[in-house]
Amino acid sequence: MGYSRQYYYKQFNQEIKQAKEFEKVHHFLIAQRKLLPKLGGRKLYHEIKPKLLKRLGIKEKIYYTKLG
Repeated sequence: MGYSRQYYYKQFNQEIKQAKEFEKVHHFLIAQRKLLPKLGGRKLYHEIKPKLLKRLGIKEKIYYTKLG
């Protein structure tokens, strides 16, 4: 048994959306690292979490799976 066309495209579009959100997070992290290069990973995580969720509209689920 294979996948239905509907399921295939739904998954495909969801993966594209997640990749775009991950790219936003990645660019934001790079910018933060340029400002504060010696900041540790855990402290950086706690500092940018509210900013990411608010400014970029990143869903928490994706945020935790990609960075957590």
